[in-house]
Amino acid sequence: MITQWRSAFGLPEAYFGFVQLSTWCGDGELIAEMRTEGQMAALALSKVGYSTNVDHGAGCDIHPPPKQYCAKRLAASALALEYGRDVTWKSPSFASQAAMSSAGAPSVTVALADVSPDGLRDDVYPYNYLGGAFDCDANAGKCAWAELQLADGSWHNASITADGASLVLSIAGMARGTPVASRYGWGAVPMLSVYDRLTGLPVLPWYEELTTAPHASA
Repeated sequence: MITQWRSAFGLPEAYFGFVQLSTWCGDGELIAEMRTEGQMAALALSKVGYSTNVDHGAGCDIHPPPKQYCAKRLAASALALEYGRDVTWKSPSFASQAAMSSAGAPSVTVALADVSPDGLRDDVYPYNYLGGAFDCDANAGKCAWAELQLADGSWHNASITADGASLVLSIAGMARGTPVASRYGWGAVPMLSVYDRLTGLPVLPWYEELTTAPHASA
């Protein structure tokens, strides 16, 4: 669509910006894929910016009333890409990961791209937890937290600890096994709790499988 519009207007380098789909209580897997694999594919083109609103949604309403958050983020991308301003506009996003073996509590260390020198903070209460009439406790199947998948196929909620430009996802309790995949905010209503300390931008949701052998745990 972007390529066709640029061609139609005769402006091959026209700036375009998009907003990641907000929260919605339909098919959580489908909307998560649309946010990442669908929409973010447009970044392969030049001068395309984005912002996310998944952390300021309104539960099952895909058209949330608060628009100021995504508007400010999108404006920053336009200032950088179209006007050459020195403005940070990209959210931290998944870069790579490595798992620990099953000797201890299963954990995965995730390295992120586009993190400021100030690093990450992991203490932000998810804005979507009680958004408008939406109650995460009553809609637990729609609320997407951080999770690890073990070799037996089971998914488990994971705690998150920020470490510079990386995150450590770990499973507490009796669960044991080798992690084979991680996901964060992957679903209908993402529960985002990790932000860049300097920019205030949230870490974007992801779902990634482990492609390397796990490291040995202590």
